Amino acid sequence: MYDNRKSFTCVTPITNKEKALVILMLLCLVAVLIIPVNQAAQNRELSLELDRLNRSMVGLEESQRILQSQLAQAQMPEQTLAAASWQELSLRKLVYGEAQIVHVGAME
Repeated sequence: MYDNRKSFTCVTPITNKEKALVILMLLCLVAVLIIPVNQAAQNRELSLELDRLNRSMVGLEESQRILQSQLAQAQMPEQTLAAASWQELSLRKLVYGEAQIVHVGAME
């Protein structure tokens, strides 16, 4: 009687132009999926590098503060007297009136 199935008697082959278009669409799809993943990976790499540099900077600032405190401590008069006694130096206060100024150089 009546057949519900459709029959395709004429099948046209896919042309080279259509094949190229399908391949191009697939390449575009892959590119669209890869670009955000690549950007996320670069962002993560840069954030890790920034964290590493921040930790390094904090360490350097701490070292700088330690050196400044040691320098300030070394400039204290008590430390100067202690260093002089260790090296067997004699420190005495010069009175300005007793000081003699020697000028070395060409006389004009």
